[in-house]
Amino acid sequence: SVAMFIAFAAGIFGLGALYILLRKFFSPLISLALTVFFYSLPMVYWLTAIDVKIDMALFMVSAAAILCFYRWLEVKQIRFLMLCGLLLGFAMGIKFLALLLIFSISAIVLYQFFGKFALLIGLLLELAILQTANLMRLNGSNVSWLHTISLVILLLGLSTILFIIWRNRWWRNLKIFCLFALMVLIPLLPWMAKHVAAVPT
Repeated sequence: SVAMFIAFAAGIFGLGALYILLRKFFSPLISLALTVFFYSLPMVYWLTAIDVKIDMALFMVSAAAILCFYRWLEVKQIRFLMLCGLLLGFAMGIKFLALLLIFSISAIVLYQFFGKFALLIGLLLELAILQTANLMRLNGSNVSWLHTISLVILLLGLSTILFIIWRNRWWRNLKIFCLFALMVLIPLLPWMAKHVAAVPT
């Protein structure tokens, strides 16, 4: 069927991206062996050739995003970072699990642009965002204080990062990071609009 073919094609393209990424660290033979080993895992083979799931599409897009990100680390060309952000947005649209990859890459970008302290603040911000998003789904006064703490961490973290940027005059880096975040957001806009429209007012 068409669905099986799409799942199989996504798996093959994902393996191709994995091989290219491995080639940056290992010889062609070792890279090929590791790629074949990955494909030979029972769950990977099942998701690629037998069952129709979205996991292999997520793997393909995520591997391509990591490849673009690594290329950006090598040559520091903005187009690779923007393409990485776009692919991360598509990965998030495929499965919510991609949020972990988005947070991980965003933390490294913060470190590259603003240093170690911004990396720590960024990690705290990401934890606070996750906690706030989780608490927004809950009701009751027993979690209100946790919600307040998360919001305080968010405000303090954002204020600290902005102060670091202002002190070091890193406005160009801030603009690039905002463009990266926008590229992540663009593929999610239709999904977010549909979700908002579906929620009763």
